[in-house]
Amino acid sequence: MNGQIAELKKALLEATELRNEAKAENEKTMEMSEAGGDAVELALGLLKDFYKGALVQTGKYTPPNADRSGKTLSDLAPEVSTSTDARAGAESKGIIGILEVILSDFQRTNKQAETDEKDSKEAFETFEKDTNDDVGKKEDRIKEAEGELSDAEAEILAQQQALSDAEALLESATSSLEELEAMCVKGEETYAERVEKRKAEIEALKNALDILNNWQG
Repeated sequence: MNGQIAELKKALLEATELRNEAKAENEKTMEMSEAGGDAVELALGLLKDFYKGALVQTGKYTPPNADRSGKTLSDLAPEVSTSTDARAGAESKGIIGILEVILSDFQRTNKQAETDEKDSKEAFETFEKDTNDDVGKKEDRIKEAEGELSDAEAEILAQQQALSDAEALLESATSSLEELEAMCVKGEETYAERVEKRKAEIEALKNALDILNNWQG
């Protein structure tokens, strides 16, 4: 189980490194897209003000090198099919349109980076929580198993001591039994042995009596 915990922690470490890399990349993308969008918005504002001043009647644009009436050599030249205002209008629409597309791309990139960052963060947090929960459960189980092992070892020692005490008691009982057997069984005389012993005692008494009588006579 310790091996499983090590694998889980290794996977979490690798996921953390990938998460940090993704976060840094997303933040860089958002920073660059925001800066680009700000620059394009500034350019759009300047261009719109410029063309507005050039085209709106309330503030007629006076080109460089114009005479007192505001007319240039182009104005004094014969009219052509396309007017200056028409050319300016077409030009403004083209440039502003391009910039608006670029701005839209920056904004879309920024929004996508924000979404990617949010999804990456949520996925990592879920993985991190699940991994830590799994590691915690396994560590708790290891502690529980270690406690059970300690209890089992203590019980084994107690049983070994009980066995040793029982063996000592058995040895003492066996020794006492052998002594008792020697006293009660092996030391018991047979009937014939008791008769012979009694005869020997009587014979000894007769001899003693004869000796006593001879001494008195």
